[in-house]
Amino acid sequence: MGEPVTRRSPVRGQLDAYADAWKLDHDSAMECRDCEEVIAVGLSVYRFLKERENHWRDEVFRGVHPFRADDERDFQSRLKNWLQTTEVAIRDRIVGLESVFGDIEGVSELRSLTNEAATTLTTWQSPKISSAIGLREINLTPEGAKELDRILQAAQSHPGARPLQEKMKSVSPEEFEQALRSISV
Repeated sequence: MGEPVTRRSPVRGQLDAYADAWKLDHDSAMECRDCEEVIAVGLSVYRFLKERENHWRDEVFRGVHPFRADDERDFQSRLKNWLQTTEVAIRDRIVGLESVFGDIEGVSELRSLTNEAATTLTTWQSPKISSAIGLREINLTPEGAKELDRILQAAQSHPGARPLQEKMKSVSPEEFEQALRSISV
């Protein structure tokens, strides 16, 4: 016998269309899964940026590092970059995938953090050093520590005068009841 004759039957056409449709669905599903992974990375990057910003603000507040406008511009620039990247991703990729797949893992949090980042940038306030000296981090030299110990020891042996306080008048239970009756309406 010769080679089999390959004919294009309607069933074969349906089978090919079915296989192609599954492949397209599979490719879209994989794109959605890839998108979820990128969203997870975006969420982690935002959390890291906020953690670093909060740490920087805390160090400026406690006097560990002086406030520098260059540092501030760097933090603002990074947050703006994250925000712009995320807004483009939501607009150009995520919205389309949501129309096909519905809810996508992490998108609602991503949108929430996008709003948070925009608010942070529009209401940005520079950190300031604490006006309460006790909240500042102070590094003493060994000589400075000895001087502080000397001052504390002197203060213990010579406490300052205490302000005079009026002594409260003692009253009997009867006088107390009478006073209560006179103020009740």
